[in-house]
Parts: sequence; structure tokens; C-alpha cells
Amino acid sequence: MTAWLDGLYSIPFGVRLLGLCLAFAGIALAERWLRQGRATRAQEYPFWLASALAAGLLGSLVDLVTSHLSREYFVLGKGLPEASASAVASLGFEAGVVAGAVVGGLLLWADNPRPGRAQLGPWRLARELLWPLGLALALAPVGALLGWLLSGSFPADWRASLGPAAPRFALVWGAHAGVYLGALVGTLIGVVRVRRAGRLPQPIPGASVL
Repeated sequence: MTAWLDGLYSIPFGVRLLGLCLAFAGIALAERWLRQGRATRAQEYPFWLASALAAGLLGSLVDLVTSHLSREYFVLGKGLPEASASAVASLGFEAGVVAGAVVGGLLLWADNPRPGRAQLGPWRLARELLWPLGLALALAPVGALLGWLLSGSFPADWRASLGPAAPRFALVWGAHAGVYLGALVGTLIGVVRVRRAGRLPQPIPGASVL
């Protein structure tokens, strides 16, 4: 199992992304054929892809900005050979795409039609996607401040290995933690809002329709 996963992740990210898009297209075509034109999945995939790309761009932006604050975070913390702009942007994009795909999938799941609720559609879901993206950005500086303030409480050997770069390392670590926390909280808010917005009015028991 581990060898299979290692082989999968050795495939270039662009090839894996293209394969995912082709798989989505194949599923949409199969559903259209099986349901004789009553397919709905194909309408969801553009939103799913857009959410992944939006998060990927946000991840690149965050990593590019924070790499200027602490190269050590990406070289020592993330294992990059060098914190070049291209390597940092690629790392942030790949991580963001995965997170965006998960967030988009959760919003689509929340929007699935069920008895007692209507489907909102991808345009409304795009509005709810602003919650995880916006809160990720909003909590990044909060996390950075907390990381910087708490840098003195980190293990002594850790601070000794980084030397003067320790506070900047902790600042960037906190910023990334804030991004993750903001994305998580924003996703939960978006899912709850989608579920509530899709509820259909319940008929009043005993009420007559004229």
C-alpha cells in the first residue's frame, strides 16, 4: 500500500491534476448517458475545480509572502532544498488545491437535495466559499502575532538551532496555523449556512389550501 502511494506522489502534480479533471469529465459523461440527459454532476464539477484553484492561488500567495519573512520555515520546516519563489509558490499551490477540493466537496455535499430542502446551486455555493478563503486570510496575521509572542516558550534546543531566526520562524508558523484554522472555521460556517438556506418551509399541520 505504501509503495503504491509513493508511486502516486512521484507523478508530477500537473499530471495528477489533469487526471482528476479527466476523471470528473468521465463520470459526468457516464451519468449523462445513464440518466438520459437528467444529469446534474457536470454542473457541480466547475465549482469544485474553481474552489480548488482559488485555494491553490491563495496558498501560493500566503507562501510567497511568508517566505520573505522566514526562509528557514520552508527549508527546515517544509523540507524544500531552497526557498526560491517558484518552489514556494508550487508548494503553496499544491497544498491549497487539495484543501480547496476538500472544502468544495463539503459544500457540494451540504447542498445535496434531500427531502425537505432545495438545492441552492453552484453560484450560491461560490458565495459561501468566501467564508473559508476570507477567514483564512483574516486569521493569518492573528496567528502570526501569537506565534511571535509564544516563540520564547518553544523548546530551548529548537530556539538554539535557529538562533536569531527563531522569532521569524515562529511568526510564519503561527501565520500558517491561522490560515488553517480560518479555513476550517470558514468551512464549517459555509456548510451550516448552505444547510439552513436550503430548508423548505414546513407545512402547518391542519392548514387548508384554498
